[in-house]
Amino acid sequence: MTLLPVWPAFAKGMLISNDGGLRKARSFRVRPRVPWTLRATRGRVARTVYVRFVGGPRATDRVHGDDIVLDRRP
Repeated sequence: MTLLPVWPAFAKGMLISNDGGLRKARSFRVRPRVPWTLRATRGRVARTVYVRFVGGPRATDRVHGDDIVLDRRP
């Protein structure tokens, strides 16, 4: 899948993770498209992806999240 992040002004990078604590987060420079893999689930289950934007004069510890419905049924 591809994430389409919208970052705040002056952000230089982003940490992305499948868990809210951002453990094992992957680091990216801000960009309009980021390839991403959700953890596998059975059936149709909502999964959450978490992002924290870093760098620039307005750096913050705020974590953003969005739900994605991953439907693995044929």
